[in-house]
Amino acid sequence: MFDLLDDHKLKVYVSCYSPEPYNVKTRKLITYTTWIDFVISSALFSIYIPFCLFFHKFCYSYSTLYMPVFHPWNLIMVLWGRIFGYTCVVTVHDVGFHPGKENLLLEGMQAMTIRLSSEVVFLSRNQRQKARERGFEGGIVIPHPFVYPDAIKTNVLVHESSMRVLFLGRLDRNKGVDDLKAIDTFLKGCQAGLTVAGQPGDFNAADLDGLNVIDRFLMPAELNSLLMTHHILLLPYVSATQSGIIPIGILANMPMVITRVGGMEEQIPADCAVFVEPSPDAIVDGLSKMLHDPTLFGRVKTNLLKYKVAYKRDYTKKVAELFH
Repeated sequence: MFDLLDDHKLKVYVSCYSPEPYNVKTRKLITYTTWIDFVISSALFSIYIPFCLFFHKFCYSYSTLYMPVFHPWNLIMVLWGRIFGYTCVVTVHDVGFHPGKENLLLEGMQAMTIRLSSEVVFLSRNQRQKARERGFEGGIVIPHPFVYPDAIKTNVLVHESSMRVLFLGRLDRNKGVDDLKAIDTFLKGCQAGLTVAGQPGDFNAADLDGLNVIDRFLMPAELNSLLMTHHILLLPYVSATQSGIIPIGILANMPMVITRVGGMEEQIPADCAVFVEPSPDAIVDGLSKMLHDPTLFGRVKTNLLKYKVAYKRDYTKKVAELFH
């Protein structure tokens, strides 16, 4: 998003623990890694933030406070931001937490943040509808942006007898990680390979013994290398709201096999991917179609090239309207 706001005066704050690289100058905030850190850092942040917002508003004329992801401190920032006259914009990735990860306190904090914000951005119509079911009527939909657009190139691999499949993302059970061993067995029978890459989550990577697993945060160059050396991107999610992996696949021009959950079907047209039901048999069937049908594989890659242009154009327009 930052590259679309060149004509705006920006000051970007990120966690000092964030490994993610940014294409703009950032300032580090001391956040937390443990509950003790959380209590201490939250107390200090509560003292710091009103002075910070007052200074930027009345000394440098900053007018908008934007929070692109959920964080427990968002509520504090919105409360003080509204007091000082900021336009407070928050992006909501998940209206509710995934099954097994429910947290009433955090969900309550997010609900209050949504109601107090000047504008709320949802990443899918699915999540905006979920918010309306909880009594919130506002909000706009802007899809996931392309991640690392300067680092990720265009995949030019063609269909061949030995295909390579990539699972990308945090190793969480809701992403279908439990089924990866069975999928790997199927792929080996088709002379295909599977690579699993992403940060550790609630699934023990040791349970994927025998698979090619990269369980760590991927820097842009390594991410691009994986994308350029695999043919198919696999998203076998059991539950989801939407996925930041889909825009990565679009950007890299990689055919995808995606389960029909949450707002996933909103993110990409049906002729740019193979959609399947969230079951191991359906996922294997979808992979089989992509592995054994060169015409389908080639057609999807051609359609993705066209859709990438439309996706970027639509995203750019909506961001410009949001921060006009």
